[in-house]
Amino acid sequence: MAYIPRRKSKGFAKRLSQRRETSKYPAQRYKLSFFGLLIFVGALISLIFSSYNLLILDSFKNELARTQNVLTSKIDNLNSKLDEKLKDIERFLGPQGIIDRYIVASNILMNEKSDIAKILTEIQKDEKTGYFRVFISGPNKVWVGIKAPGSQTYIYQKEFSPGLSDEKFYFFKKPLVETVFTVQIPKEISIRTGDPIRTYLLLNYLGSYKVVKIDKRNIDYLFKYIGLRIP
Repeated sequence: MAYIPRRKSKGFAKRLSQRRETSKYPAQRYKLSFFGLLIFVGALISLIFSSYNLLILDSFKNELARTQNVLTSKIDNLNSKLDEKLKDIERFLGPQGIIDRYIVASNILMNEKSDIAKILTEIQKDEKTGYFRVFISGPNKVWVGIKAPGSQTYIYQKEFSPGLSDEKFYFFKKPLVETVFTVQIPKEISIRTGDPIRTYLLLNYLGSYKVVKIDKRNIDYLFKYIGLRIP
């Protein structure tokens, strides 16, 4: 009995061809699956890190808000304390404050002390002494300086107000009572004035009075110049 081979149908041949083609590309299908998995894992990791960063950022914002609140509270406390200190300073330095009242009281005491010194300077007897006072005529002050002849340093200098000076310049013996207005000077002096036309000296020597007009801006050896002999 002879063997007769069966003819394969066209459908079977087509399926066989597809299987062969599929079996040719197993590595490519595996690579595509691996890359897809990598992309998915990368996206998942990126999502996790993004969520973590959002949490960190939110925590940082909350911490920043708490710090700002603390700083605001401290600044408000400092401003409140500063306002209190400014009020205390105003109470000390403002009108009718402690310092103002102290200055007024001090001025009163100084004026009383000055007045007492002026009274003592005026009432003491000067018959046995020699002194002079400066007299300025006119409405304006005049500078007058007293120094030893040849010296560059003034013993006394001042802008004297119009009228008779409060100071007494003793050139012969000391006063009985020394005050801030009794000035001791040597027997030989030079006198310099800013305006000789308006400068006069009221001289008292051993009870005798004399008015001396300063006719030059600078006079050396004043007492010799006016003819006064001092032992």
